[in-house]
Amino acid sequence: MRWKRLPSFGPAASRAAQEAPETPKTVAEALKMRGRRPKRRTEDPEELFALHCRMFGLPEPERQLRFARELTRRSPTTGKLTPRQWRFDFAWPQYLVAVEIEGLVMVRITDPATVRMLGTRYVVLGGHASPAGIKKDMQKYNAAALLGWYVLRFDQDDVASKRAVEMTLRVLAARGWQP
Repeated sequence: MRWKRLPSFGPAASRAAQEAPETPKTVAEALKMRGRRPKRRTEDPEELFALHCRMFGLPEPERQLRFARELTRRSPTTGKLTPRQWRFDFAWPQYLVAVEIEGLVMVRITDPATVRMLGTRYVVLGGHASPAGIKKDMQKYNAAALLGWYVLRFDQDDVASKRAVEMTLRVLAARGWQP
């Protein structure tokens, strides 16, 4: 859609103004007029949870915090002992509280290689949804418990409805945080 210069007076001006497209006031309106949907940063559940943490006044979490480095595993390729590379999505180390946003993505596509039906919704399968991924996650959460971490796990619906941030607030308060 091209914007054209409008006559500034007379009957031609009023006719042209009626025919002219509406001027968008925001980028989102401009994209909508062109048939495109604006991308929102908060569509990512982790970004939405971070936004909720700020809105609720929670202390700033550390993101992608590595933990349990003192634990080792034997590398399947080299056979050498290597430190664990586990990370929490969000962590408050001073309170030993961590939050994991589970990565099952609900969508409406039908690629049979990566999508399965779960109830009435399609679920995109990722590494964490496979049997091996689930087993690795169990090892990670069990190791975290042994080290004294309180790990909260939420899905995308919990994040969107703010249940995740409300529960996190309660657990942080129970662990000594004072708003």
